[in-house]
Amino acid sequence: MVSVSTIAATFFLVLGGAGAWVPFFGLYLQRTGYSGTTFGLMMAAMTLARVVSAPLWTALADRFRSSERVLILTSFVSWCGAAAAIWLELPPLAVAAMLVVFAAARGPIGPLLDAESLVALERRGLDARHYGRIRLWGSVGFMVLGVAAGWLADLHPRAPLDLALLAWFLGAVLTFAFPRAPLAKPVPVWEAMRAFAGERFFGPFVAALVLHGFALVTWDNVIGIHVASIGLSSRWTGAAVAVAMVTEITVMWLGRAVLARIDPFRVLILATTLGSLRWLAAAVSRDPVVLLVTQATHGVVFGAFWIASVEILRTRARGGSARRRRGSSRPARTASARSCPAWRSPWRSSRCARADCS
Repeated sequence: MVSVSTIAATFFLVLGGAGAWVPFFGLYLQRTGYSGTTFGLMMAAMTLARVVSAPLWTALADRFRSSERVLILTSFVSWCGAAAAIWLELPPLAVAAMLVVFAAARGPIGPLLDAESLVALERRGLDARHYGRIRLWGSVGFMVLGVAAGWLADLHPRAPLDLALLAWFLGAVLTFAFPRAPLAKPVPVWEAMRAFAGERFFGPFVAALVLHGFALVTWDNVIGIHVASIGLSSRWTGAAVAVAMVTEITVMWLGRAVLARIDPFRVLILATTLGSLRWLAAAVSRDPVVLLVTQATHGVVFGAFWIASVEILRTRARGGSARRRRGSSRPARTASARSCPAWRSPWRSSRCARADCS
């Protein structure tokens, strides 16, 4: 039986690797001669690969009736794609292809780790609320390796990505220790998605999520470039990542109390409004203190965005159980993972989601 500490260490490595990769990947491409247009096209292709591949990984997990096998497969396939793109001397088109492989395989890793955490807790007779204590180590890893990557980036532009690849490889190795346990039953993903699509607010809601999510993901992937463009050291990027994580975790911790007092749609509006103001401040200022302050509000914005979106899905979607409705927004998640909503777990940050978008 896999220990809880093994899963916590896997979270630390998987999300810690994302903390080293996401903020510095664009800066690495820029420093190695790639244009902004090329970087943008690569990011678009990687995002599309994640969206298209998510239902395929879900079907594969249902077919094998084992999330553990898919977790091992995706961990190593994503690592091979990223390593080939960074370590091999490939033409730009081949680099883009390897990054697409990386992104397509990376998508389900976070949800599968969530599911494995809950399975391990259940087997040990522990309450699912202990999940937050496991997931906490992922947030710690994101902060620690993000700060370390900022120092390394000043020494060599590829060093943060090397650190990420090392962390991801060790995390992939640890997945072999996970239990070979079948899923309880296949998840009716398409039925849940069709039911949710029938809601009146579905169109505007999805449009808001897409636009705001695009801005959030874009910022996470270009912050290293932005910091360098205003003449600051990459160490400031690492510090900014850490500050955002602390504030985001705080919002997650207070999420349940906030949603008990404020309608989730209003929370979502407040998050998007504050996000627009903080991006404006970040764009016009070259002061490192302003950078850290705006990055702190970035954590608030994403935390509020996340808890509000999940609560809307939980309470407003029609048909099926609340767990199914939550699952419709993340097709790759297994039935077990749905039993622990994000707003109940203070450490359930989508830095993993955003990080997975890299």
